[in-house]
Amino acid sequence: ETVFAIERKTVSDLVQSVTFERSRFFREMERLSGYQFKRLLIVGSRREIEAGLYRSRTTPKAVLASIATIEARFDVPAIFVSDATEAAAIIETWAHYWTREQIKAGDQLLTDNGQEN
Repeated sequence: ETVFAIERKTVSDLVQSVTFERSRFFREMERLSGYQFKRLLIVGSRREIEAGLYRSRTTPKAVLASIATIEARFDVPAIFVSDATEAAAIIETWAHYWTREQIKAGDQLLTDNGQEN
């Protein structure tokens, strides 16, 4: 819980977060940037944003610029998935492979220190 974190947002949640709750959300992104593995997982598509298919007067350009800012400023990759099922599957995949790599790194550290044959 201190090294692996994912912030999951629907498109409408994201729009709300980058507009009316921007200060709070950017503080969350700053905290998230400290994790070894971090992602902003957006349930919905970039096309939804480009078409303005959300309840806000915020322009699609402004929402997409906010996503780019998050990626650049906080080094938090933004990933789009089609639905909650795909979101769950990708989170499970990330957790599996990230954990596997951590175990490998730990094993390699033991080998490098001569504690294992």
